[in-house]
Amino acid sequence: MLQRRFREGKGVTINEELFYAIRRSNACLRRKHADGSVSHKGSGRLLDLLEDEKGTSQQQLADAAGLRAQTVSEMICVLEKNGWIKKLQSPDDRRQALIYITDEGKQARLYIREQRRKRADAFFEVLSDEEKQTLLELLNKINSEREG
Repeated sequence: MLQRRFREGKGVTINEELFYAIRRSNACLRRKHADGSVSHKGSGRLLDLLEDEKGTSQQQLADAAGLRAQTVSEMICVLEKNGWIKKLQSPDDRRQALIYITDEGKQARLYIREQRRKRADAFFEVLSDEEKQTLLELLNKINSEREG
């Protein structure tokens, strides 16, 4: 009700409405589908990136994930505490640690991926396949402009 009153006659542009609609969708996704399976948002993404790697540095992982090094550092602490990754000294550079996914991490990755798939299916079930494709194309266009 308050949201409708905010928009009616207040000079709100379509861009502002789109912006707030995306923010509401994001909040709804986090609120209604949070299952608490991962201690830190994005942990599943890091596990996905580590799956095929034979040891990677923290900086390489941050670059591949598109995250700040500090954020990845915090996430690595959580993943290591959960036993999902291990850090070993690089044979080439003793000052550097390489990060590896553990067997427990591989199992967690599969579980997280399945939960993510279920959440995504439930979230987008109100859209037709054509609407989903159109939304994906539009969001990719926006994101590529902002990231590029």
